[in-house]
Amino acid sequence: MKRALEWLILVPIAIVAIAFLVGNRQVVEIFFDPFAKGAAGQFAVKAPLFLVIVAAVAVGVLLGGFFSWLRQGRHRRALREARGEVVRLRSDVERKALFGVPETDRLPEAGYAPDVTAKVYAILADKARRATAAGHSAVVDAVFAHAAERAAIAQAAAGAAFYGLFLTADLGTRLARVGARTGDASDADAAVARRQEQYDLGTMDWTTADATGSPGETLRRAKTALGMG
Repeated sequence: MKRALEWLILVPIAIVAIAFLVGNRQVVEIFFDPFAKGAAGQFAVKAPLFLVIVAAVAVGVLLGGFFSWLRQGRHRRALREARGEVVRLRSDVERKALFGVPETDRLPEAGYAPDVTAKVYAILADKARRATAAGHSAVVDAVFAHAAERAAIAQAAAGAAFYGLFLTADLGTRLARVGARTGDASDADAAVARRQEQYDLGTMDWTTADATGSPGETLRRAKTALGMG
């Protein structure tokens, strides 16, 4: 149907164009200096009328395309910048969004039930997958205490380069940090930090880095561990 419609439109146009070309074969003289018309030595050319018209249309199309390309420059630049953006995903933020509460509101214990956590990790994987498919980089911040969660987020990379980084810190450091934390999406407290000591991480196939130091030190250690330092 589509091809038939194309022929229905293109064939009449082609017939009119051919008739126009055949009917305008007379030679005309084109002058490029309007003030010296008829003067000796002036620059002028002779060509069939249809060729002059076709050339004029072609020049118009080329000029229009060129200026359109110039106007779209800012859009191309914005697209390049957008493709280089890093999408940051955080489990604590996604969990609060799932319950429709502000990021700094504390959730009840039911907000951390296993089925809720599974849903949060599924959301993280889905958003990371869509971000990398769109040409962005994605940084996914979560505990990833279970091997299945780590495998799922690695699979979400869908062909993009994937770097699994597991940060570690001793209990004293973690207790100090959660005790000093304010205005943050995380609900982790001292009790959570102590429970983490009992986590069975399974086979850790991610790169590990010591996070007991300052943020700057942790960044340097992480980059070195990942071979980016």
